Amino acid sequence: MRVVAMVVIALALSSARAHANVLVNGDFETGTFAGWTPFATSANGSIGTTVGGRAIVPFDVTGSGATDAARFQVGQISFTPGILEGGGIRQTITTGAGMAVFHADIAAQETHGTGNAAGGLFVVLLDGVALASFDFGFIAALDTERSSLDFTAPVTTGAHVLSLQMTRPFVSGALGISPFQYFDNVSLNVSSVDEPATLLLVGLGLAGIGVSRRKAH
Repeated sequence: MRVVAMVVIALALSSARAHANVLVNGDFETGTFAGWTPFATSANGSIGTTVGGRAIVPFDVTGSGATDAARFQVGQISFTPGILEGGGIRQTITTGAGMAVFHADIAAQETHGTGNAAGGLFVVLLDGVALASFDFGFIAALDTERSSLDFTAPVTTGAHVLSLQMTRPFVSGALGISPFQYFDNVSLNVSSVDEPATLLLVGLGLAGIGVSRRKAH
């Protein structure tokens, strides 16, 4: 029974290790962009300013209550028809080999009562590869639209770059009526059991077999 109990404990510990969130400040609980690096899609891309756009603010991204969220106001700096521009934030992570499970809650908000043709195209990329996206499209006057981004994908051992990107085909903050974009509850859980935990499980399993054999005799 003692060996069985040890095996159960080891399994619980390895399971907890297997699903660890490898992102830093994914809930933006620090009130800052600590752990994240802002970026623009090009020299003509903008994610907004700290005054009206890029900031950490209380906002109800999920529809279940306001929490600290990353706010942006993305688009072009100088208008060029039909070109998606903006940017986002990225974070470099280190993982073992396994399956990565990503989730983020997202929202677009129009606050000026005129409506907007582009609430924002949201994309999450891992090592430059787009793995999930959502386009809010037209957003009505004084409306908030909500959704989420999710993916499951294999990862290799080593460093990876996770990017949260938003773009629009219009000027950022134009006439003060550009919509806002939000991210919250961003997580990347990697399912992998490290070697020490695996060896512990194997050792305890062999010990359990030995105990069973002794009892049989």
